Amino acid sequence: MNLRDPSRVFVVVPTFNEGSVLVGAIVPLLSAGYSIVVVDDGSTDDTYKQASRLPLHLLRHPINLGQGAALQTGMTCPHLCIHTQS
Repeated sequence: MNLRDPSRVFVVVPTFNEGSVLVGAIVPLLSAGYSIVVVDDGSTDDTYKQASRLPLHLLRHPINLGQGAALQTGMTCPHLCIHTQS
């Protein structure tokens, strides 16, 4: 896999009640060409709404399960299954 192509690198961003700062943190990553996976970990603010405005993969836990669970969800997202030929 060529990791010099940023679009082939997925950045998993676990979030919990980060609606007020999410866009500012994600836009530079998108501008650099990275593929972003945001996992809203049961936020009660507008985190999901803010993230849904951006061109990224968005997953949501119905309740807060913690940062580890959010990272695990993001890393096992079906969109991230990359197959290489041997």
